[in-house]
Amino acid sequence: MSAGVVTACEPQSRELLLGMGRWLKVNGEAIFNTRPWLVYGEGPTKMAKSGTFSEHAEVQYTAQDLRFTRSKDGKTFYCIVMDRPEKPVRLESVKAVPSTGAEIVLLGTDKPCAFSVDQAGHLTIDPPQIDVTDEALDAAYVFRLKGFELSLSETDK
Repeated sequence: MSAGVVTACEPQSRELLLGMGRWLKVNGEAIFNTRPWLVYGEGPTKMAKSGTFSEHAEVQYTAQDLRFTRSKDGKTFYCIVMDRPEKPVRLESVKAVPSTGAEIVLLGTDKPCAFSVDQAGHLTIDPPQIDVTDEALDAAYVFRLKGFELSLSETDK
């Protein structure tokens, strides 16, 4: 098998792997060459007590389930939303101070997202319209934040 080519495997497995590849082509910058942020994320979905997910347990993520990574230099922050964000996404564990020129983009769309920061510093992202036929945007959704000073919110310290 050539590197990067999926050939001999079951059709369902092949489609799963190809789908992962499409997602990574669009959103890979939030995964590769990144580092964990101060907390891994937030949201209502919890892992099994063993600390790992099981193929026997179906996990239903919501748009409130968020995961966080950052670039090596710390200048870019990624918020991975585990389901389609159909309404504004509020980051409870992140305190944000935007600088001049701060921007948020949904990867795969290159559309800037409107955002607001409340008095407590909580960031709310208003997602753009998402093309439901785009297979690369059919799993988790990644917002790239640049130009923000970020810290843990007081509730998570």
